[in-house]
Amino acid sequence: MPPIEDEITALLTSIQGTLAAIAPLRQRAEEASAGLAQVEQEYAAHVGAANAQAAQVQAAIDGLLARLRRRPAPLPLPALAPPVEVAPLPLVIDRTPTPTLVATPVADLRAAQKLKLVDHIWNFVGAEQRVVRQTINGLLADQRCEIGDILELLPWGPVWTAPEDAWETPAAQQVRLQEWLGALEKRLAAWQQKVRELERHPNYELWLVRKTSRRAHWLAFLDDLAAQQTAKNADLAHKLAGLEAQWQAHQAEEEAADA
Repeated sequence: MPPIEDEITALLTSIQGTLAAIAPLRQRAEEASAGLAQVEQEYAAHVGAANAQAAQVQAAIDGLLARLRRRPAPLPLPALAPPVEVAPLPLVIDRTPTPTLVATPVADLRAAQKLKLVDHIWNFVGAEQRVVRQTINGLLADQRCEIGDILELLPWGPVWTAPEDAWETPAAQQVRLQEWLGALEKRLAAWQQKVRELERHPNYELWLVRKTSRRAHWLAFLDDLAAQQTAKNADLAHKLAGLEAQWQAHQAEEEAADA
């Protein structure tokens, strides 16, 4: 077996490589998330009205087609019934002591791991690094976060390579680094999954157009989409007018037959 020092070196190399793989994925996911939100707002501002008109006309077309085919159109949603007034219940004071909430073992372990990690980090992050401290404290307070959420934010340096304290043995350091590597690999998989989900977003292609275009070209592109939808709306309106004429002729025939 190789000396434990060599195993620690190998672990540090793997950790450094995993950190290097996480950084661009996190940046890509954050950029895409922000970009998709902007695309949604700008698309709605330029094309939303035309799309809403298309949906309205298409609904009217569907209703007329249903009537002409002797199939009832979808019924409107029933009106909400007025609220029923309920007499207040008599006040009953419960004297039963409130049970103390007990954290789950998983939550306890997660909190203990984060506290231990942060104690180690404070040895290398000075009080002047206020933003870093605020970020870490926020993750520490968030019960959903794990140590990987904190580790992925730490730049490479002594915080990674130094022992936890003067009493940490090489064997204990090896165990700790193995735990850190596992947490980072979990974060790497999470960011890979996040990027895949963003790439499947319906507006992802639009975001790529926005990202690779000048502002004026992007706005012209949206205006062109709106013009195309407006032209389609004209076709839909023409179809609706034809169906309305058919429906009126159908009603006239029925009235003549009843006369």
